[in-house]
Amino acid sequence: KVPTDQGDAGAESYLLDPHGCVLFSKIPFLSAAVIAFMKNKREVKRKAIVGFFRLSLNEDVSKSVLFAVASVHTHSQQTPKRKFFREAQLRALSDDCIELLNQHSIDADERKGFVMMGDMNLHYLAEDGIVNKCGTVDAYAETHFGESQDNDPGYTFNAETNIMMKRYIPGEYRKMRLDRILVSLNSPVEFMSPCSLWATEPVSETLELSISDHYGLSIDMKFDLDHSLTSDPQVEKRLQDNASLELEPFHYGTAKMIRYMVPHTFWLIQRAVGFR
Repeated sequence: KVPTDQGDAGAESYLLDPHGCVLFSKIPFLSAAVIAFMKNKREVKRKAIVGFFRLSLNEDVSKSVLFAVASVHTHSQQTPKRKFFREAQLRALSDDCIELLNQHSIDADERKGFVMMGDMNLHYLAEDGIVNKCGTVDAYAETHFGESQDNDPGYTFNAETNIMMKRYIPGEYRKMRLDRILVSLNSPVEFMSPCSLWATEPVSETLELSISDHYGLSIDMKFDLDHSLTSDPQVEKRLQDNASLELEPFHYGTAKMIRYMVPHTFWLIQRAVGFR
């Protein structure tokens, strides 16, 4: 049973939300909570689910790490208004994670940290600036954008490579890093491998079907009390430079919709009658 700041009714409504999140763990939860983004703001009704864990790092359990993991799905759409909402949502969530970690702490010296992960819908390159504003590092950027790294862009939304996109959103052409794994600065965490895309292969090429319109992200991390997570200066500069870029335009007007929907309608009819 998940407690919320709206009581039991809030938890029930969250589970019925079409944009709800889930969080699975092999490690027992210390507790879990549903957190409303920007409380009392009618425009932003979505919620995140946050799990809290205490991990002992030696046999006599004298040293432990208190960690929070937040599963999040922010508002979509490539508009300046939605960009504003997403930044407000993620900054509020990072503040809530810090506050709740302090409430769970049994010792002022206990090492703490948090991860925010999921479909953050960061459409604009300029939204890379949210990483620093939340006091976090971007796991994918840190393991790919540094000096001597592969510089792979890591598009989790890729209309060019995802076989399902032309059927799911006819006419779609964008490539974006909508999904992120953001880890709090100074966490006792070390990345053990590059962050990688997963679920990139189609479920069925014949049906032009993928698991999702997004690819997932995966990374291995380990806890280390002698380590404090920092950002690579080159990566940090790149993300901050992106933050100052002008917002990329996106237009999907009536003419374009008709252009792509007419042949798509014929494809849907063929699928319905079993020809595809």
